[in-house]
Amino acid sequence: MRKLLKICVSSIIIIGIIIGIKYVNNGIVKSKLSFIINKVAMTIVETEEYKNEFIETKYKNYKIIHNKEFTPALSMVFAYLDNMELRSYELLGYTPKEELTIQIDYDEDVFKARNSIGISAEGAVGYYNNEIKTIYMMAEDTYRDVILDMPKIDFLSDGNILGNTTGFREILFHEYSHYALNSFMNENNIPEEDIPIWFNEGIADYLADDQKLFGEEMNFISLNKLNSYEDWINSCNNENNEPYIQSMYAIYTLVNLKGENIIKDIVLNCKENSFNDSFNEVAGLSLDNFEKVLQDDFININKMYSLTSNPQEYVETKIKCLEEYIKVCEDDIRAYETLSRFYEYNRGFDITEEFLKESIEKHPEEPSLWRYLAILYENNNMLDLANECYLKEKELNLKE
Repeated sequence: MRKLLKICVSSIIIIGIIIGIKYVNNGIVKSKLSFIINKVAMTIVETEEYKNEFIETKYKNYKIIHNKEFTPALSMVFAYLDNMELRSYELLGYTPKEELTIQIDYDEDVFKARNSIGISAEGAVGYYNNEIKTIYMMAEDTYRDVILDMPKIDFLSDGNILGNTTGFREILFHEYSHYALNSFMNENNIPEEDIPIWFNEGIADYLADDQKLFGEEMNFISLNKLNSYEDWINSCNNENNEPYIQSMYAIYTLVNLKGENIIKDIVLNCKENSFNDSFNEVAGLSLDNFEKVLQDDFININKMYSLTSNPQEYVETKIKCLEEYIKVCEDDIRAYETLSRFYEYNRGFDITEEFLKESIEKHPEEPSLWRYLAILYENNNMLDLANECYLKEKELNLKE
């Protein structure tokens, strides 16, 4: 009887999810029901064993949920959050105070399952749930993904390499921007649906200092077809559309024409007027005329368009994170090699030599550490010592 009851309950849940998906896909229900449906579905995917790996770290009004392996990268996240607070204040004159949860998944299947209920963009790399003030992200390799902020590389079956050009920093900044803008709108009693999705997403990529690739086959999408969430998802799932790129470029164009203050002024004007009327009044031109300007420029761009300077390097924070990472993952030779380069460029010869010698004591059979010590000596014209290290590297390589 108990087994039959479990089957019935499971069936009811699945039927409820299917019905919920139907209604979400038809755009009938708001995000609260979508969240409930997603939460029920996640009880099937997210096991207790998976959840038990999470620990919680508090920083200001942020709650970061992560596994133990992510701990060395927390200083990097703190630095990013501090920077985002500054950028939020510069753009909106506002720093959000609502508690924000940032959950870092470590299993790609679980992360993808979070975004699988209802209408969703294919290949999403992060998302923000405004109902529960939570950002969901993925960090499979703390060293590569977070500390070095390197995009993930996929090797395709035909031998080609596919690089995901969106790194951890850009994803976090993008999703934080949604949190900041939504908090600003809540503070000013402006409903979220009053702001078209292209404007919201464009601001997010603008604040993320994102670098995007403009391609020859990219369609231009009329802005009035990027107003709703459903419009956005349908556009994202068309391979010739790039709504993120177009929306980001729209915000850059607007800022170049009128200055950064125009973003805040348009949003605040929506307290009294529609978005279109607010845009017309604040920008001094109609949305239709702005779209014509945007389209003329957009069609002619068929190259990598560098919209901003390179983001801040966070060198000191990266050094601190790498030092912590090596304590936790002492056998990951990649981190030793990278930290030695940071030391050489930022701490000088003595500290770098000491670090590499200590690293070799821990891993005397690792040829790459001997090579980096040889390069250090070579760069400082200590050629005899460099040759000794190169010979040791060669000897170890022959053993393998």
